[in-house]
Amino acid sequence: GTPEKVLQDPNDPCVDGWQWNVDQTKIILCGALCDRVRDDANAKVDIQLGCKTEVAPPK
Repeated sequence: GTPEKVLQDPNDPCVDGWQWNVDQTKIILCGALCDRVRDDANAKVDIQLGCKTEVAPPK
């Protein structure tokens, strides 16, 4: 598929995108993003960490 940039979701609970777990040791996918990854046997997730975190606006 086509690469997709996914932003951190600031909502509580998470609506669509990703969030850190409580300990900030794992990334949790949520909402439609989680559904797409779970339902696609060929899905691939690459994680790029850097200095600046981009966060989606609240929904």
